Amino acid sequence: MTRYLKTIEKLYDKKVNATGLAMFRICYGCILFYVVLEFLQYRHLIFNKIPYLSFSSIDFKFALGLWLIAISFIIMGLFTRIATIINYVFSVIFIATINNFGNHVLVVMTSVNFLLMLISISRVFSLDAVIIKIQLPANNFRSSKVSVLNYYSLVFMSIGLMYFISVFDKLFVDYWANGMAIWAFLSVPSEFARYDLTFLLNNKLLSQGLTYATLIFEILFIFLCFRKGTRLVTLIVGVLFHLGILLCFTITIFQLTFICLYILLIPFCFWEILKLKCQYRHKTPVYVVRGYRWSEQLYQLLRSIDVLNAFNCKLVNKILITGSKSVKGKMIYIKVSGSYIHDYQQIMPYLFKRIPSCMPFVLVIGISRIRAIIVNLLKLIFSFKIKSTNDDNEAYLKSYKIKTIASILLLLVILQGHALLDTNFARKVNLPKSNIQITSLSRAFFGIGRHHVFTFDYENSNLQVYAIGIALVDKNSEIWLPLTLENGTAGTYKTNFSRSRSFYSNQDGVLDSVLLNNYVRDFTAFWSVNNKIDLDSANFNVYSKKVRMQFNWEKDKYQKSRSIPWTNLGRIVWKDSTYISQLNY
Repeated sequence: MTRYLKTIEKLYDKKVNATGLAMFRICYGCILFYVVLEFLQYRHLIFNKIPYLSFSSIDFKFALGLWLIAISFIIMGLFTRIATIINYVFSVIFIATINNFGNHVLVVMTSVNFLLMLISISRVFSLDAVIIKIQLPANNFRSSKVSVLNYYSLVFMSIGLMYFISVFDKLFVDYWANGMAIWAFLSVPSEFARYDLTFLLNNKLLSQGLTYATLIFEILFIFLCFRKGTRLVTLIVGVLFHLGILLCFTITIFQLTFICLYILLIPFCFWEILKLKCQYRHKTPVYVVRGYRWSEQLYQLLRSIDVLNAFNCKLVNKILITGSKSVKGKMIYIKVSGSYIHDYQQIMPYLFKRIPSCMPFVLVIGISRIRAIIVNLLKLIFSFKIKSTNDDNEAYLKSYKIKTIASILLLLVILQGHALLDTNFARKVNLPKSNIQITSLSRAFFGIGRHHVFTFDYENSNLQVYAIGIALVDKNSEIWLPLTLENGTAGTYKTNFSRSRSFYSNQDGVLDSVLLNNYVRDFTAFWSVNNKIDLDSANFNVYSKKVRMQFNWEKDKYQKSRSIPWTNLGRIVWKDSTYISQLNY
């Protein structure tokens, strides 16, 4: 235990550039924002008993709206600690309780959202950093470096353990063991494949090689990602790995999230080099005149947001144009080509255009009312006190922080070890079963559990995959809903989180009439309302095709799966907003 604490202390004391964390915060925040927007867009499909017709007792749009605001604060780095706590609470409430929407990436996001509360993601490129620099004395800027533990904890929990634990399922499923996993799933256009990759699938050795390479990479990742000599190679291989999956499979957010996590593996020196390359060679003189109410704050604001050294800011008593002549009445002046600019209408666009992070404001500051709102909002924000720990407090709290970090990481590893009891490996060697309560709590609160992506045992179960096609009968033509399309490929509803509603058979291998009708009812109601189709009189044809999961290599399997003929199951009718089934089972 002593050696473990010393290792944590050594990592805690190692300070590195915080830019990578800031880039991750912004990119991950944008992805999470999009995910919650999908929750908001599909809330009637997720939470209503019947979309738009039979409502749940709780309207979640306000809670989801608050969640979006919290994520926006995280992206901007404003009141970040509070925002990450609110974000974590919402992620537990929604992700832990939704079982008919989303995919495995939501579990990973829960883990990341938990860690975001504990790490320093707002040290640079954040409004929090700007506010602290404004409120502190001029020469007492916070360090832009953070403990390397901030990086390692996120990589270890969200990527390393997920890869490593998933192997304990994959190695004990036949189609992974014989190298047919990638070929098998890319041969199912109605569910998994994004494009026709027959040229790849028809090469058996290449398909097997990619499958085995995936297994090897996932096993070795946790041992290579923290080594300085192998980190860059791991980064390149990992990004290419997930880009390939993004292009091949219909699981977009899953792959974007992991590509975003790989930002944390970018060498720390890269950000220093990038900053030097992007800096302005010639600085523009900017003068802030003392004596005004916000002079000091404006001076500190310009210094803190000028990350590319575009300006040479000076705090002066007055501006001299000639030997004795001075200009009065303005708080800020910019010297351009030997002349001074002091009109705010010219100064603000000039400043913002040379500071990339402020570019969005260029479009709105020309409107006087919006400019006044922004100014008043900035005044309000800068009036809040954000505590910044000094070196004395940091040294005093160090031992407590190290013990807390060590305890949390140890707890998470133990819980992940407990999740091993649910894997195919545990069943193979007859390990005891996991505790259901511990498994549920660890998955809900920490995103820890069995990572069984593409590891269902289709061969030893009776579960069959069915592609369900639904088409609106419009006079003499049909309009297919974006589930499985008429040509046998996956529609837009299967490229986002609603794909978890994809239809499977019951354990007898046949279509369950109740599940089928619920599926057709919900998607026709949801799609119709969103496309302004009157549910008082709407007819839909329902089709199905049985997609047999095959794991013995066969040439042109994608084309054969796609050309399986549709079976007409009959028609469903919406009459006076009432669902009437005329399906043949």
